[in-house]
Amino acid sequence: MPSVDAIWFASPLALLIGAFAIVMIAVRINQANGDLSRAGRSTRRLEDALIPVRLETRRARSSVDHLRRK
Repeated sequence: MPSVDAIWFASPLALLIGAFAIVMIAVRINQANGDLSRAGRSTRRLEDALIPVRLETRRARSSVDHLRRK
């Protein structure tokens, strides 16, 4: 009868272990999603900070191009 007891408890134990593994994977995915969204926000902040630099570069290039034509 010990084998029957082992089979009886093995199925719920396997389900619990599987459920725990799924929860851990879901937590990791949630953390990765948060990290990805934070990286996206910091990239947008960096791009927004570089807009004035790009505009100044265009103005300088435009004025240099103007000087060469004259």
